[in-house]
Amino acid sequence: MSVLLFLCTTFVGVMSLAVALALWLAEFVGSFALAWLIVGGGVSIIATIIYFTSLHATIRRINRRLDTVYEVSATIELLYQQTVLFIKKIVGGFQ
Repeated sequence: MSVLLFLCTTFVGVMSLAVALALWLAEFVGSFALAWLIVGGGVSIIATIIYFTSLHATIRRINRRLDTVYEVSATIELLYQQTVLFIKKIVGGFQ
């Protein structure tokens, strides 16, 4: 719950800063639309930098771990199916 509260608070803070920056920049540029484009472009550039410097490697690592989990679960499922077939053959032989 505290992580969710932290993320919500961070989101509200970043959005408030973006609005304040856009309003402040609009006074210099003379256009709200242009100010919002500048702020949006800056935020997009920052997000791209954050993704490629830190999150991209983490996401690749998580994908590799998920692939490993999938392979292990597929092996266990195959082993389970073979065990069931073996038991059916044994039980069927006694009838």
